[in-house]
Amino acid sequence: MGVQSDLEKTVQIASNDSSENRRLRLESAPKEPILIEARTKLYRRNPDVVAKTLYRALGVCENCKAKAPFARKRDNSPYLKVHHIKMLSAGGLDCIENTVALCPNCL
Repeated sequence: MGVQSDLEKTVQIASNDSSENRRLRLESAPKEPILIEARTKLYRRNPDVVAKTLYRALGVCENCKAKAPFARKRDNSPYLKVHHIKMLSAGGLDCIENTVALCPNCL
């Protein structure tokens, strides 16, 4: 189980518990966070694939079809993120046919 999914699961459990039980746990809980070391693989993405996908989208989310909700500060371009349909880690290709431009609500 990943660290993020473990956190989500335990937050749900804590949310369902009583306020009093959470208070008692918090009184004795350490304040210093526990460091977890992780090794991660990253994929170097083709910037032309990203640029072409954003150009294709014309500022409109390719999932919900809504206009990008805001502009990037650096260049005032519509804020959409390019994601792979089949993840690179699952053998997906880094090509425009395997990408989609998404708004923050569809990420």
